[in-house]
Formats: sequence, structure tokens, C-alpha cells
Amino acid sequence: MKCRFCVGRAGDFSPTLTFHEGSDTLAGTCFDLVICSGALHLFEDWREVASSLARRTRRFLYITRLQIVKRAPSFVVRHCSRHYDMEFQAWFLNRGEVFECTLGLGMELVREFVFAENRLVKNAPEKSECQGFYSALGNERQWISTAPQPGRRLREEDHKLDLTRQVATGDPRAHRIATL
Repeated sequence: MKCRFCVGRAGDFSPTLTFHEGSDTLAGTCFDLVICSGALHLFEDWREVASSLARRTRRFLYITRLQIVKRAPSFVVRHCSRHYDMEFQAWFLNRGEVFECTLGLGMELVREFVFAENRLVKNAPEKSECQGFYSALGNERQWISTAPQPGRRLREEDHKLDLTRQVATGDPRAHRIATL
């Protein structure tokens, strides 16, 4: 319910942006930026959803808050949420499998993000790490600075394309955003 309320009210705060609440409202629509946060791992056919998200963007794709493993194939875990008093299944996704779905459609990885939201799962084949991936279509790399060298911290000037600033200032390159 919280999510539906937030997406429904988002237009009240920024009427120049377009928000969509589900994939059924996206038929034939493309966006400059597509964001999928904390949701991809909940879809049974996550590969199709990831491919669909990549096909919906003209420029950028940000898939984030995923439990990622590097060696083991993707696997399903049972998640018990005390907050919502429910159980559900979720994927722990293999990093390479996620890239196969998106990079094969012309996306190029720009940045990887690591979050302190790791889930410990008893008897899991591998320990996971919560990550996010920011990708751009190959022809959009001109707007993105090159990735930093390993061990080098990101600085504000490293970002030629600051989406937050674009949205806040009404930059036309960031006028349509889809969230899932």
C-alpha cells in the first residue's frame, strides 16, 4: 500500500514527471530512465522482467537492492518478514545472469553500488551482497564519465550526468521516469 500511495502522489510533487505503477501500463512506452528498486528478485520470471525493463529505456537503467551472488547460479530463498507478518519467496541472483539479461540488449554497465542490506540465509550455496547496477545504452556512454579506478572514491565532479540535479532543475534529458 505504501508504494501505491507514493507512486500515486509522486505527480503531485513533480507534475512534469511521469510515473507508472506496473508493467501493464508500459506497453509501447520508452523512458529516459527506468528504475527497478527492491522488486526484480520477487518476480518468478525475473529474466523476462529484466529484459523488458532494458527494452523500455532509451538511455539509462538502474536496477538496485538485489541480493547478488557471484559464483553460485541464481537460487530461491524463503523470506519471512516480521514487519509485514508474511512469508514469500525471493531470488538471490547471480551477477553474470543479471548482466546476460541486460547487457545483451545493448546496455553497458556504468556503476555498481553495494548496500549494507545483506541477508544471511542458512544453508545457502553462497553468501550474498546487496547490490545495484546503473547501466546505459551503448550510445549514451558519452554522457557518463568513465568508471573510477579500483580503490578510488567517487567525487561530485566524476559525474558528468547527475540525474538528481537534472530532475530538480527540469533538465529535458530526465523528464520521463518509470519506477517498478
